[in-house]
Amino acid sequence: MYLEEAVEAYHAGCLLAATVMVGVATEHTFLRMLESVEQSPTHARAFANVSRERTILQKIIKFQNLLEPMLKQLNAEIREDLETNFLAVQSLIRTFRNQAGHPTGTKPSREQVYVLLQLFAPYARKLYQLRDELSA
Repeated sequence: MYLEEAVEAYHAGCLLAATVMVGVATEHTFLRMLESVEQSPTHARAFANVSRERTILQKIIKFQNLLEPMLKQLNAEIREDLETNFLAVQSLIRTFRNQAGHPTGTKPSREQVYVLLQLFAPYARKLYQLRDELSA
């Protein structure tokens, strides 16, 4: 739903709105993955406190710190490019979203928003892999 809004805003030339919405889609995808992991019989206990963090950034950092010791137990496909497709992409999109969502007076370029939309796919794919692995 949020990604659809981002794409529609992009095609309409509403670049600030598209940037904010792709940021919301990114956060929503993370929170949905976290919700599944927190309900997992295997991993619920390990990740139980992540949702209690106040901000999305604090939740992501806590999740990352708790995931780090488990990395060797995850399959190779999930580990491959995890840092790039999860952490780096999320950080980039969050930065652009924050800039677009606050009155900075700067507007992202059409090309920048296009790149953010393109980066969302590998980000979401990686989070779905994590969700499937950790919620089993």
